[in-house]
Amino acid sequence: MRCYFKNVLNGFIPEDYGVNALTKLANKANFILVDIDKDDMPEIIMSLETEDGKKHWAIIDRKNYKWNMNYTGEQTDADEVDWDELLKPITVSKEWLADEAKRQGITLDDLITEDNVEGLAIVEDREYPIIIQKLVAGLNELFSRTNCNNIDTTKDYTYTSFTDADIKSGNGLRAMFGNGPANTIVNQQILADLGNVIGDGNIDKISLMGKKPLAEVNNFYTDMTLWIQDQTNNEVVQVMLPTSTGFNPTLQLIDVTGRSVYDVVVTVQDDASGQIITATIFSFANNNPQIIFDSNSFNDSFTGVVTFLPHYKVEVVMSTGLRFVIDITNSVPGLLNSIYHRNGQLKDQRRGSITGLTQIKFVKNGRGFNLVTYQDVLAGVNPLDVIGTIVSTFMYSERTNTMMLTSQVIDINGIQTR
Repeated sequence: MRCYFKNVLNGFIPEDYGVNALTKLANKANFILVDIDKDDMPEIIMSLETEDGKKHWAIIDRKNYKWNMNYTGEQTDADEVDWDELLKPITVSKEWLADEAKRQGITLDDLITEDNVEGLAIVEDREYPIIIQKLVAGLNELFSRTNCNNIDTTKDYTYTSFTDADIKSGNGLRAMFGNGPANTIVNQQILADLGNVIGDGNIDKISLMGKKPLAEVNNFYTDMTLWIQDQTNNEVVQVMLPTSTGFNPTLQLIDVTGRSVYDVVVTVQDDASGQIITATIFSFANNNPQIIFDSNSFNDSFTGVVTFLPHYKVEVVMSTGLRFVIDITNSVPGLLNSIYHRNGQLKDQRRGSITGLTQIKFVKNGRGFNLVTYQDVLAGVNPLDVIGTIVSTFMYSERTNTMMLTSQVIDINGIQTR
């Protein structure tokens, strides 16, 4: 279990600290490690005490590889939790606790100055005492950073189910300590591939894990996460997906950045129709996980205004500043009749819309692969009334470490207009 705890707490534990399992706690725990919100990424629960003697509970969770203390609340009898019996309070200032910015991207050093920190991890309804300890002479072998046992990512797990509202209200805390419902839907491997994604020349195993809550619904998964296993030392890194629920997920290894190292591409359909997808491209080069494309950000940035003009013309003005005027004379007659009079004049003012991401493709360039994205131009809001497609091409930029737009055209029945 040591490697599991080490990987779970990655980013929270300083580089000069190690983690190991104990047979029992010598002192009261400083923190509890448990998956409260069933997202396959455990949270850290602590008890904090300010200089005025008031005690607060706090939940620290990881997002985008940083640990943030987003949930806090004053301890009361209504919690139905004996905090003094459960956790050793950590002293913080009222000013620090009130400053939301200081509670973002925190590490163990921000909260505790001791060299030995004990905690209680709850995994599969079992309790594991653990210790986080500063590495000094004689302890390096105990906390070896590379000699980890293999973590079986296909193993079934049982998680306790809570909503985001439960966490904010503290109901999840009460349930976690004996009053909560059990969700026995198990984690399973959905897809897997092998390739060098870290960049050390060795083959890594990349797995997309998730839960299938409805047996009668094909290819629908929840709580999806990405697992990267370094096959040289069997260390595993678990990565949260921006969107973890959907249909027909895909997993691809493609050298988008041109570094001669595979990047990891995950797509998920938003609903059973498959008309809108979520796509994320991860880079793990040099053991530095980064998101270089995220369709949620893409959808926010690449929008446009669609305006119908007389005589079966449509103006599309994109957020990039590009303007297209397209001819829809050959569109479905029923659609045209609902918009235009016989003389080609508009029956009334009408706007169309541009969808989010519907499809991605990759086209080989000199170094790696360009990303090509597709968005439908709709006559209204009906996803079946497609009058064109926005095709955008992106190339990876080493300088910005992002995908940069290189071209954007509109496609009408296979004919592209710039």
